[in-house]
Amino acid sequence: MKISSAIKTFLIDNQKYSKLIMEEKPSFFIKLLLFTFTIKIFFLYISPHNFPEELSFEKAGIISPSLWEYIIAGVFSIYLYFSILLTILAFNIKKELSFLKIFITNTFFGLIILLPFVVKIKTISILLILSIPFLFVMFSLKKIKDEYLYLLKMSISLHIITAIFSPLLYIGEISENETIYIIINLISAAFYFIYYIKMIKSRFDLSIPRILIYSLFPSVIYFIISFLFTKIEFFSSNISKLIIYQ
Repeated sequence: MKISSAIKTFLIDNQKYSKLIMEEKPSFFIKLLLFTFTIKIFFLYISPHNFPEELSFEKAGIISPSLWEYIIAGVFSIYLYFSILLTILAFNIKKELSFLKIFITNTFFGLIILLPFVVKIKTISILLILSIPFLFVMFSLKKIKDEYLYLLKMSISLHIITAIFSPLLYIGEISENETIYIIINLISAAFYFIYYIKMIKSRFDLSIPRILIYSLFPSVIYFIISFLFTKIEFFSSNISKLIIYQ
């Protein structure tokens, strides 16, 4: 499947697309990810990031980030998302647990992931940061492979929405019009949410409330980890803070 036809099918006939991606080779998803990632990073790089003021780089303490800092932050953000968030989400879908059991098991996953941030020895902390996500992926491929691989392909496909809205979000920012900025961001979030739900429902027999519950704890864990990177010296200050902006 060509990238252009994939984007068209994704947007117009998402149910058909959800079935087609199960037959696609890894090379297709690598190309799709590179294509959408490049668009996203390009518009992040050229954006002034000074509007709205409360979300500006100046307020966040991000100082003239280089293109490589954007790329490194973007790649590491994807690495965390694919290895941690998707693993926990796939586990929740596979096991179909009650809310209480989801809370207990996901909290356990979260405590494992937080280990690098409580270890005082820097070398061990770095090793844990690099190895824990990798171990999560290995766990996924061994215990919940079908669910994980579909969610991985789904997540890469959802980058299409990010790529489509990147230039619009850029326009919203440079316009410095609060109404335009908010509307574009709300529409972007709505599109992402709708296609996220549609793609999960097309593969798994789940209600929308259950999808939201299964997604809640992995998302919270992911954002906590992203925030904690601003508190340790694993990357430069710019990269650590840019991870949150991805």
